[in-house]
Amino acid sequence: KGYYFPNTFFRFEEIAKKNTILDLGYILLVTGVGDNKDLDGALKLYSSISKDERLPLKILGCGNAIERVKKIIDDHRVQSEIEVIPFLDLDDVVSLYCNSTFIWAHSKYEGYGRAVAEAKLSHKKILCTQISAFMEQKDENVYLYTNQNDFH
Repeated sequence: KGYYFPNTFFRFEEIAKKNTILDLGYILLVTGVGDNKDLDGALKLYSSISKDERLPLKILGCGNAIERVKKIIDDHRVQSEIEVIPFLDLDDVVSLYCNSTFIWAHSKYEGYGRAVAEAKLSHKKILCTQISAFMEQKDENVYLYTNQNDFH
């Protein structure tokens, strides 16, 4: 007897094909609260951009740790420019990807790099750390950085 586990990649792609690709003027940071995600490091980079050049930031992927994430954000004094997204259904997640200016994947290490793969399905530019999982997915829409100088 076999088991069927639905793979959201197929649904993500299906939904993305039906979405209108817009630029609503925000960065979508796809992250989490694990040590590998280095949310504090990502927020240091974000806050290093001059306020007049910074796009609003939406943070997706923090699940039930939203209050913890808000405390990390408070340390960087950029609260008014950041929205932490709660749990959403897949249609709304895909819409966030498709309506962003670009997708941001900041991480110290990943097994695969799902955020980059999903961003590619939404036909958006992707800014991500130069780690092997993201480098393997490099194409004309993937931009890699290693430090703050590369980031700006």
